[in-house]
Amino acid sequence: MNWHDNDLLMEHYDRIKRYIAYKAGIDQAEDLTQQVFLKAHQSLNSFQNKSSLYTWLYSIASNTMMNEARRAYHTKELLEGQETSFSRFITTDFTKEVDFKIDLGTSLNKLDQIDQEILTLRYVADYSFRDIAKLLKLHESTIKNRMYRCLGKMKNDLENWHIAAPFNPKQYINMVNMLETGQSDPEFQKVTVDFMAILRKNFRRITSSLNFTPHTKIAYEIYPDLESMFPENNSAKKTVIGTFSQLNVVKIVSPLNPGPHFDYQGIVRRSLALYSKALAKQLNPQIPNFLLHGVGEYLAQEWSRKRVQSWVAPIYRQRELPSIKYLRAVEADKFSQIRGRELGYTLIDFIVTRYGWDALRRLLRDLGNLEPIFERTPSQFEAEWKQFLMEQYMDDSCDSSGAVITPEQPSPKERSLTILVPDYGAGSTRVSTFIEYAQAFESANPGIEVTIAAMPLLDFHGAKFLERISGSNAIDLVLWPYDTEFSRQGLFVDLLQFYKEDGITPDDLYKPLTDLMTENGQLTGIPMSPQPLAVFYNRDWFNRANLPEPAEDWTWEQFFAMSVRLKEANTVRGKEIYGSAVPINLDVFESFAQSNGGSMLSPDNSHLTGYLDSRPVVEAFAFLLKEINNQDVVKKVPNGTLAILKEISSGNVGMCVGRIGNYFPLAHNPELKERIGVAPLPRLESGVRANAVWIQAALSIVAASKQQQLAWKFIKDIVLNPKSEFQVDWSKQATLASQSSIHKLKLNDEPAWKVFIDELNYAVKPVIYRNPKTKLFATVNRLDQLASLGSEAEVQIKMSGAASAIDEWLKETNWY
Repeated sequence: MNWHDNDLLMEHYDRIKRYIAYKAGIDQAEDLTQQVFLKAHQSLNSFQNKSSLYTWLYSIASNTMMNEARRAYHTKELLEGQETSFSRFITTDFTKEVDFKIDLGTSLNKLDQIDQEILTLRYVADYSFRDIAKLLKLHESTIKNRMYRCLGKMKNDLENWHIAAPFNPKQYINMVNMLETGQSDPEFQKVTVDFMAILRKNFRRITSSLNFTPHTKIAYEIYPDLESMFPENNSAKKTVIGTFSQLNVVKIVSPLNPGPHFDYQGIVRRSLALYSKALAKQLNPQIPNFLLHGVGEYLAQEWSRKRVQSWVAPIYRQRELPSIKYLRAVEADKFSQIRGRELGYTLIDFIVTRYGWDALRRLLRDLGNLEPIFERTPSQFEAEWKQFLMEQYMDDSCDSSGAVITPEQPSPKERSLTILVPDYGAGSTRVSTFIEYAQAFESANPGIEVTIAAMPLLDFHGAKFLERISGSNAIDLVLWPYDTEFSRQGLFVDLLQFYKEDGITPDDLYKPLTDLMTENGQLTGIPMSPQPLAVFYNRDWFNRANLPEPAEDWTWEQFFAMSVRLKEANTVRGKEIYGSAVPINLDVFESFAQSNGGSMLSPDNSHLTGYLDSRPVVEAFAFLLKEINNQDVVKKVPNGTLAILKEISSGNVGMCVGRIGNYFPLAHNPELKERIGVAPLPRLESGVRANAVWIQAALSIVAASKQQQLAWKFIKDIVLNPKSEFQVDWSKQATLASQSSIHKLKLNDEPAWKVFIDELNYAVKPVIYRNPKTKLFATVNRLDQLASLGSEAEVQIKMSGAASAIDEWLKETNWY
């Protein structure tokens, strides 16, 4: 058997990994599975076909886990009380928004080792009874009898005993209940079916109500009983049947075993409330606690007005209602005492009843923009809510003293505009450019005052930036380092509405760039400084190697072949010389993947499995990694800007892949500007051109601004106007995105600029724009690990493991 039979081996990869995950834990599953298949690869020649392939792999997996257990014991890595037999949860798809993670391990761990192994191999690794008998060296009848002893009353529910394993949520819930209680009556089957149907129908309703589909699936952890869900919290066992304390993770007790204080319907209602909260938290991570609870309870339809009245009225008949500001800031223990959840419910009821669902959706996306949404000042809005609460939730005779605040009169709109720009430090002219054209805008529009505010560039990535673009004192227009982590939070206005109102289109901007900045059909800003990848090369090196300079349409195969020739012809004694330098980053990887017809990320941007490890991506990566691991010819560098600039400027390399940001210092260096040429990013020989373009700066109208129309006028008259001198000055600092301005300024006549501008036609969305969480795993050593791989088979194995591990990590990461 040869390694060209790798596809046959890989058919068993998922099965072996599922088995290892349950025996050793999900955290170790990736590494241990890779060890198993690497060992299989190394020992393939010794495989004599005396057993089946899966039996051979199973024995390698068992030995690998035994060795790991011994190593952990000797190095004392196992913590006292740590589970060593089974990972608790098995994950199954429920809907496109929700995964069920069912606590199977707690029940399995109560069985003896043989029964654990049988059930794991059958219902986790999906082996047939015949296969299990061979693996465990037992008779097939023994396997069936032992399973019948554990799950005998479920026999009719296990479908075809010899073919299909019960991999749907209903069957797993019933299995856990059988293991825990020994019961599997038709009534339990009906409860499970009803539970699934009600959840599926209402998940659709809630998702539609908020007009929001989660970008990361919400995981429901289903526990067999209250003790399993709260092993160390006795009080919670009596009062709580579900929680939402970790982003995108909901915990509920099994509907078949709710305990003495609750019933199946209670678990259904709590499940819907928790789903609503998890969805609202994804929609806006900054949502305050009282509003989050209000949304959850209201959308779950768990309470009626009458029920809420029974809780709220006794407290507030003779007591002043708390302000919204107080509800936002109150501590957790006080929140419960003042009935904060119930007051949040009344606020959502008020908004939907008086203003409609659309107003609620807009508020949840843009919490700082209350006044334009409701056309009320905050104090007016609060007064109306309290009046609504008194009318709908209190007795007619109740005292409303102190509950209603006299409305404030709205202040007249000011004719002023504030623009926030980054302070790029010494040498940058961007701030002065905005100051100059702000004055020009004032001159053309008497009575309007424009203020330019500057903030350090690093402050645009955190709380200080959010503070400047939120609330009643928010700035109006901002030039900012584009990041979808912020653009997806509803913090910026959709510019398409302004285009539409003016009867114009954004067609003058390069469409691939506007596509990059469009989120959920909304254009969140104007691309002000697109940064395509390109190749910078030293003409002298090419002359010495007697090589023609790179052509307009050239390939990666030619790039690496030229790298060999460049090194050979330009060797300097005592100096490390490389033919080329390539940055190890996600943008280069994604450009390769898309050139070969693939992508690292799924179309819905939620996961990598099936994409990072797909055939087009693996082929592209295997080729790239083979070439860049030729250490004598290609130098790997960590990024596409500073490191590349250093290598090409110091004469260490003959050509390199970098961003347009490299061009400005090279073009202004008198010793280099005539020697450095620019070529397009290559494509794969059998592929297409693709360039993961980064947006260095975007110009956006702030959603909390009171001067949105004025901000749009500034964009339209100054920034987008091809007759404006702004375009001339900006072209000296950054790439333009306006096609008419590029044509007017004849930028295509300059060879380097022609390359950069042409690359915009092949722009693809960077992975970190499609899913901002990926920027975190891109900063650690994972990319370096990928860059050190060898054969295509090794790449395939590593990519499959990496995709699965990263997907799990993305689900659990709660910062976004």
